[in-house]
Amino acid sequence: MHTTPKDVSFSALGPTFINETFGTKTFSIFLTTKTGLAYEYQLPKLSGAARGNGISEKWINHGQPQDAKVARSIPGVLVQAGRILFALDDGRLGELHLSGIGGEDVGPYLHNMLRRKALASYEWSIIDAPESEGGNAGYCTEAHGPSNCIEGVRDALDQDDATDFGISSKIRRRKGRIYQSHSTGHKTQNHALQSEINETFLTINNIGTLFRIRAMQPDRSFFLVTDSGMIFEHLYNENLWLWLKHDHSSPIRGVLGVYNGSLFVVDDYGHLFIRERDSSGLIWVNCSAMEGGRQVALGPPWDAVHGQDRKPTKEDALFFVSRSGSLLQFTVALRKFVWQDCGQPQNTQVAFILDQELLRYNVVFVVGKDGRLYQYNRVSRSWYEHDQTPHLVLSSLPGVVVRPSFMSMSGSLFMRSEDGGLVEFHWHTMDGWRWTVHGIPEKDVKLSTAPGPSFEGNQLFVIGSNGQVYSRYLDGKKWKWKGFGSPLPEILNLFPSEDASDIHNREWKSHSDYKGDIKDFPYNNQLSSTPEATSGSQHIYFIDIDCDEKVAPVRPVPFSRDSVLFMLRDGRLGELRKTEDGDWKWIRIINTPTSHCRSSYVTASTS
Repeated sequence: MHTTPKDVSFSALGPTFINETFGTKTFSIFLTTKTGLAYEYQLPKLSGAARGNGISEKWINHGQPQDAKVARSIPGVLVQAGRILFALDDGRLGELHLSGIGGEDVGPYLHNMLRRKALASYEWSIIDAPESEGGNAGYCTEAHGPSNCIEGVRDALDQDDATDFGISSKIRRRKGRIYQSHSTGHKTQNHALQSEINETFLTINNIGTLFRIRAMQPDRSFFLVTDSGMIFEHLYNENLWLWLKHDHSSPIRGVLGVYNGSLFVVDDYGHLFIRERDSSGLIWVNCSAMEGGRQVALGPPWDAVHGQDRKPTKEDALFFVSRSGSLLQFTVALRKFVWQDCGQPQNTQVAFILDQELLRYNVVFVVGKDGRLYQYNRVSRSWYEHDQTPHLVLSSLPGVVVRPSFMSMSGSLFMRSEDGGLVEFHWHTMDGWRWTVHGIPEKDVKLSTAPGPSFEGNQLFVIGSNGQVYSRYLDGKKWKWKGFGSPLPEILNLFPSEDASDIHNREWKSHSDYKGDIKDFPYNNQLSSTPEATSGSQHIYFIDIDCDEKVAPVRPVPFSRDSVLFMLRDGRLGELRKTEDGDWKWIRIINTPTSHCRSSYVTASTS
């Protein structure tokens, strides 16, 4: 009977071999624990005659690589004496090797080199693997060429490119595979679960505020879900914008995704439906009623990065969160619909999907109900918890990816923290993952909902608690804030003073005299009760009391590669668009069927 370390539970055994690296022959058995550590059990190699005289056994804890855990239930593989490969839970490989004969020295070594390393200690090196969390899948793309998957030469960036994300460390080209060496030494961290986050700042956990708008066709069509559960499509058809109502038997809670021309929505009962067209017209398909179907609560935040759409593949799937907090995979490629339960992180439930495969192909980032960052790897089907300081607690909201292109290895995931600020989780090819706290746009202004969308790989939009829109953008090598306010109030009626006698039966918020031409009207986001007089005839302006142009805490969506749609507090929509001079400006307010603000629109219905 052999004793084991106290409070340690093993999940896999192997490799085993005779170890001659430390001057004496020992029999080494390597084991992995359920908590992601690697242990070595050493026994002296004794002759048969000496076997009853007492055995000096020794347990050695080799810990884990930095920022990764050893995969559970998978034994290690002996490459050479003093070099052992372990699968890591994020999809990469970890090499436990003697100092000096692993890491950068990836080739085989001569046996006499090992004897010279007799007093050396073990250390860890991490090897990026295709389809892994480290982003190495990008090396294997068609654009880079098939041989590059082995060579691992990343995109050539100079020092200026390296600092685009505020990174000052020097970048060099990859030479073969990158190893990140760290000496053995296991850090114990307290990951005690925190209570579920109590979001007291607005009602931002409501699905209606997070999946209320979804673009279908850039600049031509988007969907809107109302508070009462109706779903409308705003469609541009034959030089006319119209609202098309899509009738459904049950109230719709949110629009969860768009794939290949089909719309995915969830109703009040958690049933997932597809809105699509067949030979008979538009139909609803109940995905939850399919074999293995599940009820869902939430879905992926974004369908794609505008201007960087991916080609459909046979592995395409959408991810959802079940009502019980598990991650669900729904394969949609080639209409071969398949449900799969991906489980949840250890000791917590999934609160929200932060990103699906935009930052890392085959990787889904989520926030747990404990406010921490996790990821699910589709290839290894494993969960991984990222390092996070105890004081940083994430909101249960979607995130947004800022990434120069799908061919670039760099990229960031932006999220809202529990205290209302903006935080960034950035991947750098040489330095790995790092956190950056961006804070709030201005004093006493928090983020009122999830950040996003992002554009051009260098900026993203957020909504402040004051109803104003802000941008976080890169100016050279520094991140900066810029405010865009909210749409300007519409002047619904403008009369010469002698013709204004017929307004007594209308209800208005304010009015005042203005002398001058309308193009010089000085309202600029704020109504002036005593505007300065210039020249021209006297006018009176009026504003409807049911209109409020401040931006509501509803997650905005991109309408094209240079346009964003925001929900206003009065139920209308405001469109912010990038102009020819490169600046972003409010260009219009879109009236909606359910807004109480004075509206005119064309509507139709389809069953």
